[in-house]
Amino acid sequence: MAYIRVKKVKGREYLYLVKSIWDGERKTSRQAIIKYLGSAARVKPEDIPEEYRGGAEVARFLESRRQDGQSQVEAAADLESRMYRGLTEGDLDCALDIYGESVRRLGSVESFFEMVLRPVLYEIGERWAGGRLDIATEHVASNVARVLVRMILDRNRRRSGKIKIMLCVPPGEEHGMGCDVIETYLRGRGFSVYNLGTPTPPSELASFVENNRPDLVMVSVSLDDNRKAAKRLVDRITSSNQVPVIVGGYAFRNGGDGMDGCQVLPDHPLRMLPTSIRRAIRDGSGDRRGGRTSAPKRD
Repeated sequence: MAYIRVKKVKGREYLYLVKSIWDGERKTSRQAIIKYLGSAARVKPEDIPEEYRGGAEVARFLESRRQDGQSQVEAAADLESRMYRGLTEGDLDCALDIYGESVRRLGSVESFFEMVLRPVLYEIGERWAGGRLDIATEHVASNVARVLVRMILDRNRRRSGKIKIMLCVPPGEEHGMGCDVIETYLRGRGFSVYNLGTPTPPSELASFVENNRPDLVMVSVSLDDNRKAAKRLVDRITSSNQVPVIVGGYAFRNGGDGMDGCQVLPDHPLRMLPTSIRRAIRDGSGDRRGGRTSAPKRD
């Protein structure tokens, strides 16, 4: 009989399709791996070979995971609604409580960022842009969110590693929250981070890159009006420095047309960032021979 085994590595779950085989010599059964399925968060029913998909134990496992997924979505919706009220009312203690509850109910810090905080900040931004939220309330919410993220960073900080990442925003971009969230996540995974999440003249950013030699630059852009400024910033950095660049943020939710010379990650899960960063550094390193940095290869 085939069934699915869960293996935890550093708090993450990985799934294996296994079956029991009788060992006649030892007079006992042993597990034989049929297929490694991958990270539990990304396994779909079609990843399981068709001949095993309908087995009783496999079907029972998939149904339990489907129900767990539904309850997680419901939990996230509840937490998101409460976080919106906490931020817009300027209640930092409430926001901290919701963060702690989110980690317990959703299982990780990145799940809190992706399933609770990010959609709340998007909603606040859209309400403000649509005239349904006044600017004072938007400022209160943004300030509380920024303090919250910095406190989360302090709680999850690890010893810095060898890979150095520079985070920045283009001129005119007043929202550095994306940089703060990415810094918190990357520092928690051992990266060394320079966070220049406030508007800085492109010439000074280019000089900072030249003087500090980061392995990769990430540009966060939330407003559509700042896409052209982001392109000019990327051109300035890559024309004078041999470093790969990644751009992302809400402004690129519909794609990265016109952003040559860099890699665009429009809506990237935090858990995939370390892999994407290392790939961009690896793919960009062969093109850095003293001239303009070529765009990293896309998946």
